Amino acid sequence: MRALFNRSAEACDNTLVIAQRCAFLPQSRRPILPAFPLPDDADEATALREAARAGLAARVAAPGSTPPIPHPIASASNSSST
Repeated sequence: MRALFNRSAEACDNTLVIAQRCAFLPQSRRPILPAFPLPDDADEATALREAARAGLAARVAAPGSTPPIPHPIASASNSSST
């Protein structure tokens, strides 16, 4: 980078100082999300998928709404099924 900005070496130095001051590494911790009750026969991914489908159905049924472009929720979980 110094070769590209050889006329402003001080700017390179200042950029490095700012980057070092902004460096942040968060500590690893367990999720602090609340536990939601799940139906007896569903895991978290299935419950999320069913809730999303129910919400989509309610949204599409609302007057004046247009259906969004559907996409799988599988990216929110490790499962590849939708």
